[in-house]
Amino acid sequence: MSATSSAARAWAWDGSLESLLILADLALSAGSWPGSLRSPQPPEAGLFDEAEAGEPCGADPRAAEGALGRLRARGGPLYGLCLEAWMSEEGVEPQLLSLASALGRGEAGAAEDYARPETRILRAACSRVEREVHRLQGLARFSPRSDGLYSALLEPDHNVLPALLPHFARRFGGQAFALVDLRRRVAYLSRGGRIEALSGEEAIALGPDRSDEDAQALWRGYFQAIENPARRNPGLQKRLMPARYWKHLPELARIGERESV
Repeated sequence: MSATSSAARAWAWDGSLESLLILADLALSAGSWPGSLRSPQPPEAGLFDEAEAGEPCGADPRAAEGALGRLRARGGPLYGLCLEAWMSEEGVEPQLLSLASALGRGEAGAAEDYARPETRILRAACSRVEREVHRLQGLARFSPRSDGLYSALLEPDHNVLPALLPHFARRFGGQAFALVDLRRRVAYLSRGGRIEALSGEEAIALGPDRSDEDAQALWRGYFQAIENPARRNPGLQKRLMPARYWKHLPELARIGERESV
């Protein structure tokens, strides 16, 4: 399908990262995109309903793998921007595809040109994702379960568990661990070098299954021992560790109960 004919329609996007990678690759290759996204037509759509450009891309892992390779080869920062745009859940996919089409037209500096509205919007959303990933790398607190698994309960503003996985996989080595997103009711389980994604009740069930008051007491004792009261700065502390994280931090949970998030 030519860029001219596709530009008259919307592209279908099923909400998955794989589908977004394929659409970004299409925009990069064509140097244009239709300018709007829609959800795919349901399976029961009428026989004569017209399929829209981008509809076949779906979330085919093999097609996504090919798109990923081309994005890395030709699109510079596009793969990272795709991942962070998807994790942000802020609806910045149109800005991403506009940027991809600009890169496809040979505008090599478009991804760093903050005079472009789409670049400013996309980069701001990605910065918020990066900031939360950085915070949770230091603020995730793991509790030992009776089955030997270490589990961390999280409630991130953005869907950042996929970006946290590599960091904690390096830290835990062969030790089994789980990251549980209470807000989205999803979890990632790493065991024996394999990653498993779970959702719903299965995800929530990966949380701590026993009292770990002794471990929490050790955390509180450690932080009390290293704290220097003369350098206490509550304002800075809240900027680095916003109060919404405190209920999952043993050293601050009791303070957090008295604070308004």
